[in-house]
Amino acid sequence: MEKEALYREAAKKWGDKSQIYMLAEECCELAHAAHHLLRDAKNTAHFAEEIADVEIMIEQAVSLLKDPYLRPTIERFKKVKLERLEETLLKA
Repeated sequence: MEKEALYREAAKKWGDKSQIYMLAEECCELAHAAHHLLRDAKNTAHFAEEIADVEIMIEQAVSLLKDPYLRPTIERFKKVKLERLEETLLKA
């Protein structure tokens, strides 16, 4: 099944609100995995799994909102933040 179809089915089964809550939960789990990674840098598999979960839930959230301006807005913010990061690094 194609990703967008999967996302629609998940929203139909559990509801849009539940999927947004799941995004928040997955973000918390990623933060927790990041703390564990700092203690054991060799154990990247769990960290990678949590990144995958968050990326999937972000894609679902964007898909659920059905806002044609959301993706371009996200890309614009990413561009600005990457430029800011570059400026910060060049100042250091």
